[in-house]
Amino acid sequence: MRLRPGQSWLDLRAFDTREALRRQFAGELLALGIADLDLSGALTSERALTQGIAGWAYDTGYHGVAYSSRFDVAFNCWAVFDNAMIEPILPFRRIRHDNPDLRAAATLFGLAV
Repeated sequence: MRLRPGQSWLDLRAFDTREALRRQFAGELLALGIADLDLSGALTSERALTQGIAGWAYDTGYHGVAYSSRFDVAFNCWAVFDNAMIEPILPFRRIRHDNPDLRAAATLFGLAV
């Protein structure tokens, strides 16, 4: 599947995004006792903040949020909103049980395949 060109994504991995959100959410950060919106703040398990950012992004017209995994910043995650247009890439290919990437992800998260 691929995302349609021209859609806008809030990229929490980007310094400039976090700087803009720092100003946008200054009151919420203070109320939650979060001193600053750095990368760890953007990835916090404080749901009031992350849901507030996601809700603001949705209401502002973004199609999703890109962020780094809390497990490893090398892993990219995408929260895709229901207003995003997704196009399937054909033909579909099955992922085999012995796929090295699938195995690595399963091992990392302790999942059985």
